[in-house]
This record gives sequence, C-alpha cells and structure tokens, in this order.
Amino acid sequence: NPSDNLAHVAFRVLGKFGGGNRKMVQEAQSLEYVVKDEGPQIAVHFHDCRTPIPVPVELAIENALECLKASNVDQYFWKQAWEVVKSFLVSSMQLDDNRQMLYQLFSHASFKQLDVATPAQPPYKCPDTLMRKCFENALTSVFVAAAIKELRPSALPFLAHMVRHYTMLAVAQQCGAFALPNQHWSGSGNRGIDPHVLIDAIAICMTQEEKELYKTGELGMNLILDTATDIVGSKERACQLPLFEYLVERMCQCCYDRAWYAKLGGCLAIKYLIQHMSLKWVLEHQFLLLKALLFTMMDLTGEVSNGAIDMAKSDLELLLRLCAAPLQPGAHPPGLFEIQKKSLNCVVRDLVREITSPNHSVREQAMHSMKVLSDVTGKNIYEIMEPHKEVVADMVPPRKHLLRYQPANAQIGLMEGNTFCTTLEPRLFTFDVNFGEHKLFFTELLNLCEAEDALLLKLSCYKSVPSLVPIRVSALKTLAACHYMPQCREKIFHVLFKAMNSTDSEIQQAGTDCMKKFMDGLGAQTDMKQEIHSAMRPLLMKLADHRNLNLNVVARLTSLTKLFPTSFNEKFCEQLLELLKKWLNEAIIAQKGGQKTGAGETKICAAIINIFHLIPSASTKLIEPLLSLTLQAERALLTEMASIFRGPLVKFLLRYPQATVDCFFADAHVNEDQWNRFFIYLLKHDDGAVFRQVLESASARLIQLLNVPAPQPGAVVPQSPVDDPPSSAAAVAAAALRFSFLILRHNVITMTVKRMQMIQPLIANAIIV
Repeated sequence: NPSDNLAHVAFRVLGKFGGGNRKMVQEAQSLEYVVKDEGPQIAVHFHDCRTPIPVPVELAIENALECLKASNVDQYFWKQAWEVVKSFLVSSMQLDDNRQMLYQLFSHASFKQLDVATPAQPPYKCPDTLMRKCFENALTSVFVAAAIKELRPSALPFLAHMVRHYTMLAVAQQCGAFALPNQHWSGSGNRGIDPHVLIDAIAICMTQEEKELYKTGELGMNLILDTATDIVGSKERACQLPLFEYLVERMCQCCYDRAWYAKLGGCLAIKYLIQHMSLKWVLEHQFLLLKALLFTMMDLTGEVSNGAIDMAKSDLELLLRLCAAPLQPGAHPPGLFEIQKKSLNCVVRDLVREITSPNHSVREQAMHSMKVLSDVTGKNIYEIMEPHKEVVADMVPPRKHLLRYQPANAQIGLMEGNTFCTTLEPRLFTFDVNFGEHKLFFTELLNLCEAEDALLLKLSCYKSVPSLVPIRVSALKTLAACHYMPQCREKIFHVLFKAMNSTDSEIQQAGTDCMKKFMDGLGAQTDMKQEIHSAMRPLLMKLADHRNLNLNVVARLTSLTKLFPTSFNEKFCEQLLELLKKWLNEAIIAQKGGQKTGAGETKICAAIINIFHLIPSASTKLIEPLLSLTLQAERALLTEMASIFRGPLVKFLLRYPQATVDCFFADAHVNEDQWNRFFIYLLKHDDGAVFRQVLESASARLIQLLNVPAPQPGAVVPQSPVDDPPSSAAAVAAAALRFSFLILRHNVITMTVKRMQMIQPLIANAIIV
C-alpha cells in the first residue's frame, strides 16, 4: 500500500542488521587468556618457545563426562571421551614403585595384627578444589563408561583396577605399621589427591536418574570391601577403617538430596551396607541409617517417589530385623551384646518419638517398626516402649498445648499416636476424665466429631485444609479406643453411630469400623441393647416407605446388620423383601421408559439383596422368593450373566446349599430354562463347590430327571436309543445331563472310588439319553 510506511521501516531495520554484520566482520573477536595456577594441567611445548604453556584439562574431563552421560551421542565420541578419561587417570599415577615392593608392603603382618586407630580429625581432603573436582569427574566417568554396553568390555576391568588402586592407597594410609599419623594430614599444605575422592564418585553415581549407574556404584562398593578385607584379613577389621566411615556418611547424604532418584540411590546403597557389612558395624551405624531412611519417607510423602518410599520402608524393616535379632551366646564377641543394647535403645527411643509424627508415612512406619521389633525380640510392644514412654508423655494426651492450636497434620499425628498407645495390651497410657488435661482432650475429640464443617473451618488451623474428613476419622479412632471409660461410653456410642449415618462414605466406613472395635472392646459383659435399639429406630422408620431409601441409607443399614446382626428378626427380612419387590418394579419401569436413573434403582436392589446373608434370622423360606424376584427382574431388564444381583444373591444361597439345590429341583422350576441356567451359573461359580457336593448326593434325582430307569448292577446297558420323549421332558433331561457333566468336569481329577460309583449311573443314563 503506497500510503503505508511499512516498506521504509523494513528497509531501515534491514540496514541496522547489515551494519551489525559488517561491524562483526571488520572488528576481530577479542580473546583473553586466563592463567590458572590450580587444577591439573598439560604442559604444551612449541618449537619456537622455550617455556611450555600449561593448558588446564578440567574442562576436557568435564565435557568427556557429559558426553558419556548423553544417550544421543555417536559411539565414536563415546570412545574418544573414554580414551581421554582413561589416559588422564593413568598419567596422573606415580609408577615409581615396583610390584615386589608393593607386595611386600601389603603382606606385612601389621595390617592383620595391629588395631585400626580411629582418627581424631576429619579425613584429609585435597585443598586444590579444581584438582579434586577434576579427579572426581574422571572417576565418575569410569563408572558411567562401565554402564555403557559398547564400552563395558574395556571400561569394566579398568574400573576394577582403579577401585582396587584407590582402596589399597586408603588402606595403606589408614592402618598398619606404616599408617600416616594425623599430623601428616593437618595444616593447609597440598598432600595430593585423597583416596576418598573414589567414594565421592560412587556417591555421584548413586544420585543419578539412570538406574544402570546404581549397579556400577554397588559394584564399586563391593570391590572396596573385598579389597580391604583381603588386605586386613577379615571383614570385621576392614569395617573399622575410616574409609567406610566416610562411605556411610556420603551414602546417607544421598537421602538428604532433593531429587527422588538421589534418595532412591541412597536407599539402595544403605541396603547394600546392611546386607554386606559386619554386624558390629551395622549396629554402630544403625541410628545414622535410621535417620536417613525416615527423612526419605518424610520428604517424599505426597511427591513422586517411583519406589523410593517403598525401598526406604523395606530397608528399615531389614535393618531392624538384623539388628534386633537375639545374639547367640558364644557365637559373637562379648562386647557385641552391649553394642546391640545401646544401639537398640537409641533406635527405639527415636521410633517412639515418631509415633506422634505429623508425617503420615513416618508415623505409620514407626508403628509398623514397633510390631517388627515385637516379632523379632519376642516381647510385646508395651515392653519395648515402656522404658521410653516419657518421650511421648507430654503428647499422650497433649498437655502443653490445646489440640486446636496445632496444625492439621500435627493434630492427626497426635490423635493417631494416642490411639496407638491406648490400644496396646497392656495400655501404655490410660485416659481418665477426672484429670483436667484428659477431660479437655476428650472434649476436643467430641467437638471434632460433632461440630459442623462451617464451624470448624472458622478456626485458623483448618482454613487451609482441603478436607476435614481425615481429621474426623482420626478423632473417631481415638474415641473408639476409649471404650474402657464407663462414664463416657454412651457419649462415644452416639458419636460413632452418628458417624455411621454420615452422608460421606469415608466417614461412614470409618464409623462402622470404629463401632466394631468399640463393641469388641466392651465385650459381652456390657449390655447396650437399649442404646442400640434407640439409635436404630429413626433409620428403621424410614423403611415404611420405599421412596425413603437410597444407596446411603442402604449402606447404613448394611453396616448395622454387620455390627448388630442379632437385632434383626425374620419380620425385618420380610419387610426387606417387600422393599426389594417395589424397587425392582421401579427399576423395570425406569428401564422400559428409557430413563437414565435406572442404574441407580438396580444398585439399590443389589444393595438390599446383599443384606440378607448378614442376618442370622434369614431362613430358607426366603430362598424361593429371592430367586423368583431376581430372575424375573433379570428377564425384564435384559441382564442375565452381567446382572449385578447375582453376586449378593450367591452369598445368601451359600448359607443353605441343600435347600438351594432342592429349590432348583422342585417340579415348579425344573422345567424352566432360566432357572436351569442360573443353577449352572451356581455350579460353575468359584464358591460353587458346596452346591456340586450336594448335587453329587442327589444322583437319584438326576436319574429321575433323565426319565430313564437306573441300570441294575451287572446289567448290560442297551446300545440303541429309546424313543424321543416329549419336548418338555427332553429339556429337563438335557438340563440334568449338563448338571451331571458339570460334576464330572470339576471332579475328574480328584474323583474317588466311592464318588465314581455314585456318578456311574448318571453316566450310563446320560449315554442312553
């Protein structure tokens, strides 16, 4: 468009670009040479220069490491990077010592006889950080190369040589007659690369996301332990080296890194240490390992862990089972008993403290650990926790602060910790409402269970809570554990019953479970029939009109029948049968009308059927009505094999297998195809063995249904078929034939002689038919 200035502006912009490009061509790029006095360097000699020029190599080693880590790099560059790393490590060694001298050194008797001294100072580290970092990257590159399939044939032997070299160096410096004194490593002077750089390289491998590096890291630790053991004579002496003290610190430090894969690598390293180090060493470091594993669980709760939490839990259980196992007298050094006692004392004390931890994973694992210790030591949990009960004395129940002043997760931890301590046998703590602190805590529990959500959300501790359900569930569990308080039983019962009637399914299920524990705790000596009937009356009044029923009401009714089955009589079963009939009609009407609510009616019907097997007073009189209603509804709803009514109905029929088979063999039903199909479904069911056993004993009735007289013993079975029976008799005979072969199919392998004699007439008559 001539009226626009776009072309002019575009031309000016292009001119700016062109000017910048010309300036770059005209002016040479400025390079600055930076002289570095630290770090490894290569001396480069030129013909026209007398003084060699030092060239730093840390960038070359760093780039080689990055190249080996990359998965999308050509194999040629992998090999070149590997050659650079290998050449650097070999060139950095001093090869002045001959083989004979080294053999004499490590064959000296002092390595196997003198005690390994514990250093009073931290281990020496090379003060040249660039130098040490370069060696760390180089050794890491060796482990990475060993994990690459194409480089493994050359990298794996080199890895073993390097690990043994650094281990021998560490052993020579830390034990034996020629061990270097602590004064040698003191001061700020540079004494060369320390052998602990190998441990740092292994730690880096264990903190990578690539799982193949975990294997090479474990291989490195295994080579270190084997080499040290060969030199000093035994694993127990090797574990006393300061090298392994630094190893466990670095491996545990991996668990404190932010990334989940670093924690997973730390857990794998800890598992290796537990399984391969000496028992004395594991006992001395048990508390350190415990804290690292618990931190892994705590830090990854609610985060992506990819198995790190499960690995930490598995490691902790393995650690406790190893360290808490009773020591056999005479099989271990005498001092090991005191070491075990001291170690377990520290570990149990910390686990008792974590019983009330705000973190769910840590709290659950602490409780599980108490059960593991009880299983290993043969003591009950009370005996294990009782020496350390003062650790949680201020929190069971809370004394210094009110429950509402704590964060939501801390409240859950306190309540579940109280539940755990008060449900032990014998109880570690006992509530008594005569004490003010106990009464206040009990009142707060009641408020948490009974108060409305809107009222609780006004409190500052609950404003940021996404749901109050976990807090209420924890409060219900704590209240259910207080069944031993006679003056509070009635209050607790009504609170739990109210929770069972909740519209929230999770609270309803928690209320049911807590009510069961509460009633089990009361035992048979406490009669609460009046309270139970009074509490159930409002719910039972809703059964007068079937329109009052919904899934929530039926679920509450199911919970009541599970908890108080003897409170329901046969009249109640007949009322349920009438409600089922009405709801089945509703479902059929909804299905024919094409309404979308039909699925809701069928679910209600299935839930009603599921109640019958829970009521002891539900007699055999209900078998035929339930079967008739169910089969009629399946025919009308066009659902037979996929019917949701069958599972609940089978549960009830399993109570009366003989009456069920008699019902199907009755003259009124034996001619109906749908009844026969359902009977075949029962016989094929996973729990249908009881029906098949009853059917075996009814062989005479099957022969009668085949409409052919049973052959006498020794009689010859005729080979020619008889005349065709009428169509109805043929259908009955065909059904009886299927029943017979179902028995044979399920019992052909385990058929005994007696049972074979019972089935033989059926086979003979089946052949005739």
